[in-house]
Amino acid sequence: MTEDEIFETWAPRNGRWSPWVKPVLFSFINSGSPGDRLPSFPGLEGIGSAPRTAVVIDLPGEESVTAALTIAPLGWQPVPLFNALPSSLVVAVNVYPIIHALRSATPAVAVLHLSPSASPAFLLDSRRGGPPGWRPAPAVFHTLPVFDNRSISFPADFPSAAKLREHGISRVLLVQRGTKPQRDLVHTLHQWQKDGLAIELLEPGPNARPQPCPIRSANRFALWCLKLMAFFARPPMGSGAFGRTIHPSSG
Repeated sequence: MTEDEIFETWAPRNGRWSPWVKPVLFSFINSGSPGDRLPSFPGLEGIGSAPRTAVVIDLPGEESVTAALTIAPLGWQPVPLFNALPSSLVVAVNVYPIIHALRSATPAVAVLHLSPSASPAFLLDSRRGGPPGWRPAPAVFHTLPVFDNRSISFPADFPSAAKLREHGISRVLLVQRGTKPQRDLVHTLHQWQKDGLAIELLEPGPNARPQPCPIRSANRFALWCLKLMAFFARPPMGSGAFGRTIHPSSG
């Protein structure tokens, strides 16, 4: 399959949620060999049914792909939102496992023939911000270029609550490990909640069931800080993809 054919599998032309699929990693989808068939993701048996429910999966990227493939037969359309570029340099976030997972999952997604009106399952990489306090080792940083591809999720990356409600969505289920949503995602969840969508949380595991997940008021100043960090400290490239090369200092 060509890159365009693979992308169209994940973002079908008549798909209701295709405009939100990020094309970034699909430009590299044919690099390297395809991986094995992805296994089923455990701990999602209690997720329920798709009608009226959108899902946000915030797990390590390749696990998000596997989890989406596991719930897709129940009526969810996977919507990849990965927007960090790969690189052969020392990187903050290794996205090649996500690329391989997307490629490996493509045949399974293609044969599902999901309805254009299927509910969305938005896929994020929980490692998108990089390791805490990420900075290459001094021996590397001062001698070799490194690639900063840490990324941020914004409310504009998702459909509005009005758009979701227009298509019958009244509930959003966050699938992640831990009970506290990541700082960048809080702004999206809070806006949805404010606009009338119920927010629930599912931590994958035996006998896991969705639980209410009230989102505390998001700090607008914090959102502006995130935007500043995105556009100045680690600016996205023209395509909206995150990634910039940092060259060794000459001093």
